[in-house]
Amino acid sequence: MMKRKISASTLEKKIFMPFVLFLGIAFIIFIDITVYKAETIIKTLENFRGWIFIIGNIILVHNSIWTAIRIKDISIDDSFLYISNLLGKEIKVPLSNIVRAEQTCLMRVFNEFVLITLDVESEFGKKIFFIPDGRKHIFLEPHPVVDELNRLVSSHKQKKRNEETGG
Repeated sequence: MMKRKISASTLEKKIFMPFVLFLGIAFIIFIDITVYKAETIIKTLENFRGWIFIIGNIILVHNSIWTAIRIKDISIDDSFLYISNLLGKEIKVPLSNIVRAEQTCLMRVFNEFVLITLDVESEFGKKIFFIPDGRKHIFLEPHPVVDELNRLVSSHKQKKRNEETGG
């Protein structure tokens, strides 16, 4: 099998979406400051609702940026998983180093995330997140790429065991 990409448009999710979210919240705050006088904003901050709004937006931006930083671009072939951070760094991980692939519920409202757990530490860590290509928002069953990865890993490990035992 030739190397093929199994992750979605990572560049868009990693850079564009957090930037748009940040600009949107900055725009809302700018409108609040220009439309309402500073005294009104200070009064808003004196009540609980104003603080909830500000803290909620800080948490939303933080989590979006943190998630975007962790998303990787993933390709696969018969023997290796290729992991890229979109900054020119790509590593090659043997399929036998993968413990499992599973779908996560991390911000699943917006995207389906797949978590690949490695048995050894890589330059990108032991847990690799990516957004799979294809299907959108079927919440009841795992993404087909999860089953495909687990099947490839299982088959690769079985083949490796057979070679080691001479069978």
